[in-house]
Order: sequence, then C-alpha cells, then structure tokens
Amino acid sequence: MALHSRWSSGDLIFYDGTQDIFRIKNGTGGIVVGEDGEGVDLKFYGETTGAYFHFDESADLIDFHNIKVTNQAPQEQTSATGGTITLTAASNRIQFLSSTASFRTVVPDSTDTGVPGIEFKIFNTSSTGDIAVHKGSSEGTLIATIAKLEGAALVSASTGWRSIIGST
Repeated sequence: MALHSRWSSGDLIFYDGTQDIFRIKNGTGGIVVGEDGEGVDLKFYGETTGAYFHFDESADLIDFHNIKVTNQAPQEQTSATGGTITLTAASNRIQFLSSTASFRTVVPDSTDTGVPGIEFKIFNTSSTGDIAVHKGSSEGTLIATIAKLEGAALVSASTGWRSIIGST
C-alpha cells in the first residue's frame, strides 16, 4: 500500500488513494484513524516487549495485550453521626461506608450528562446503621436501602438506576 499525504483545511491527512488512513486534525480535533465503515487496524506499543494496545477493525475488538490496567482505589468514608454523602460521576466507583447512625448516600440523577452506564459498588461496613441511596438529592427517589454489613451494585441506565443487594 502506497501512503500519500495532503493538507486540507489545516488537517494533515495520510491516505492510500481510496480512503483516508490517518488524520491529524487542526486545533483541538484530535487524531482520526480510518473512515466510518472502512476502518484500519491500530496498534500502540509500550516499553515492555510484547505489550501493546490493538484495535482490530475487522472484528471491532480492542486488545490490551500484556498491559497492566489499574482501577481507582476504593474510598472509605466514616461518619459517627450519619448525614449525607454525595457521589458524582467523578467519585470512586467502589465505596466502603461506615456509620454508627443511619445515613443517606446520593448518586447523580441517571439522566445527568456523563452518568448513564456508570456503576457504583457500595458496601455498608457498619454493624449498626443502614444506608439509604437516593437519586439526585437527599430527598430524591429512594433507589436502595443497604442494611448493615451488606453491599450493593448500582448501575445507571438512561431511564433510572438499577441495583442488586447482597450480604457480605
């Protein structure tokens, strides 16, 4: 495959004669690889031998080959008097909560921007109080009640939250 380049509207475009292969966009547009319906494989190598990120266009598959993927550490929060803990789309996805009194946890409204599809795992590590999980505000719709020493997985859909609660 012969690769050619051209400038168009400030973008640097590499193409093979039939389709654009790689485009470095002018300004804040980023980088575009391939064209819709005519994608190309993309591979980024790491420093370690055999470590790479690979997008296989024919299978629409992403392979993190020998790459270490880390998750945000769980957050532990304690309240002696109860109260309200408000989670946002930027909050840690795993929460260990403890209180000697019942308290409320507020998750974002499921229709807020950036919220559909996110998931929280909330564990009540207290041996006394319950956790009431509300949508949007401390007075919002009750989604779940997590009893002492129970945990819940809460997933946001564009129409509302769904939860599964189980004992620890």
